[in-house]
Amino acid sequence: MKSSKPLRAFWQAGIDLILTPTCFSCGERLDRARDVLCRHCMEKAIPLDDNSCPRCHTLMEAGKCPECDSGEISYDFAHSAWIFQGPIKDVIHYFKYNAYSSLSAWLGEAMYRAYQEEDALHNCDVITPVPLYFTRKKERGYNQSELLARCLSKKSAIPYCRLLKRTRHTASQTLLSKSEREHNLDGAFAIRRNKSVHGMHILLIDDVFTTGTTANQIAILLKEQGAKSVNIFTAARAA
Repeated sequence: MKSSKPLRAFWQAGIDLILTPTCFSCGERLDRARDVLCRHCMEKAIPLDDNSCPRCHTLMEAGKCPECDSGEISYDFAHSAWIFQGPIKDVIHYFKYNAYSSLSAWLGEAMYRAYQEEDALHNCDVITPVPLYFTRKKERGYNQSELLARCLSKKSAIPYCRLLKRTRHTASQTLLSKSEREHNLDGAFAIRRNKSVHGMHILLIDDVFTTGTTANQIAILLKEQGAKSVNIFTAARAA
């Protein structure tokens, strides 16, 4: 009788190929199941530039911040774990658009490491996510910002609370100019019923900081309702 070992080895190789995790950016096989990016792609993940504004983390030129100097920023502080490009952009796209909600744990862990290094984020009373309109949340199956906020709350011990709601459907912000984004989001957010933000220091969580329009609109709303400060923290920031 012929040995079945070669056949078992063949099937085992096939199972290993299917179950072995691969890098979300380049597709290389990963050494550890808990990894999301390979070592090579992790080296391409870029943290915020040291030359960025200490308040809003916009890249400065000649020591001046164009955003803060404009006087149009209503939030108090903004920070991100990475620049939104390369492998990090790939991971966030999988997380946001391809139903990989489990990536929230890896992204949340990275955000927590960045949080630990930034004292300005520590003095907050509550963590709250940027809300999705209910139809979009139903389509996606989850609010990615909510998953990140819950993860950071658990690790930082800052209480989590859904303070905000989206009052209407809004067009995707991706291809809109800054002025179009402001018009698109006008009146799109509200404080949830029976929630008070009076006197609170709030940490607002989102996946990507692009132009800051969403953050600014929400900060205006929260401060109109009595919030003392609004800080913004995202997984990544547009370059």
